[in-house]
Amino acid sequence: MIALTAGKDSRLVLASALSAKVDFSTYTMEHPKMQRADRKLPGKMAKKFGFPWTFIKMKAQSKERSDEYLQFNGGNPKGADIIFYSSGQPQQLPEDTIVIRSGIFEAGQQYGRRTMGSTMETLREGFFKYYKTSLKADGQKEAFEKWERNAKNILFRLST
Repeated sequence: MIALTAGKDSRLVLASALSAKVDFSTYTMEHPKMQRADRKLPGKMAKKFGFPWTFIKMKAQSKERSDEYLQFNGGNPKGADIIFYSSGQPQQLPEDTIVIRSGIFEAGQQYGRRTMGSTMETLREGFFKYYKTSLKADGQKEAFEKWERNAKNILFRLST
């Protein structure tokens, strides 16, 4: 099952599944601060592209389940997962379900912004610096430097 919201990350996973023509179903879990788009768009996409979608409503939150969640994940209460778990939503999925989620994309974006900068110029500089120092195998560094020269030439031509 694909966890589906209106966000670009889960829609990328959805697009991959549609492109691969694999059988899948989707779900969206309700939460208190849910955006209208997260509530409406997944169902519209399911109808348009013809895949199963389930909206999983919240139940009353349980302190026992909340404590269990915190024990399981080392005490990290950040994000909506603690709300989902303590509200009994994952427990509403079939027992043998394999869930595909996409939160790692956002983690990668945040990491990139912290390590390479948040403006386009600092991000570009950080990107080039990272690859110049990280590519060790024969030919990798040379291939990247060739790509970098081509990218700079294209940007120069576009700006003139």
